[in-house]
Amino acid sequence: MPLLARMFGSEAFGIFAVYYSLSNFIGVPSCFRLELALPIADSEAEADHVSTAATCLVIGVSLAVAVLFSFHWPRGYLALCLKATRPGR
Repeated sequence: MPLLARMFGSEAFGIFAVYYSLSNFIGVPSCFRLELALPIADSEAEADHVSTAATCLVIGVSLAVAVLFSFHWPRGYLALCLKATRPGR
């Protein structure tokens, strides 16, 4: 961490914190809490189906978010919203 603190300023850490919190906000509920159904599955086949469904949901939500960020919002939207500068400048 001390090495990163020397490479980047406090603004870069702030942008990273916002990005990380947004990715957790989107990422955690993306499988619709199906991971809680894995331990209570009656059979291994049912657990495989639940695991496959959760994986497909995560991939689908990830692709939807990637498309949203790639095509809908301009480059550097998060930094523009925070009125931040690039690290090291």
